[in-house]
Amino acid sequence: MNEEHQLSTELQRGTKAKLLLEDPLLIEAFQKLESEYFDAWKQSSVEATEQREKIWLMYATVSSVQAQLASVIVTGKMAEDQLKVIQQRKKNGIW
Repeated sequence: MNEEHQLSTELQRGTKAKLLLEDPLLIEAFQKLESEYFDAWKQSSVEATEQREKIWLMYATVSSVQAQLASVIVTGKMAEDQLKVIQQRKKNGIW
């Protein structure tokens, strides 16, 4: 796969990830899950260590998914910038 194709793929992935993170339904789902998991963790007994750890991992997973999508967005933006440079170089006969 050539560089431009790879960069275009990264740009498309970034665009899709941005759409997902801005989707009201997904925002609502993330907020609901975070709230439910955090409330369940707060209400769990201190002695229920295993249960609390599982709940906390579920809570943390929501943030991990959001962070992964945010990372794909950043990669997409960098790919877009690189594609602009390549296009400018081609236009100027440097590429």
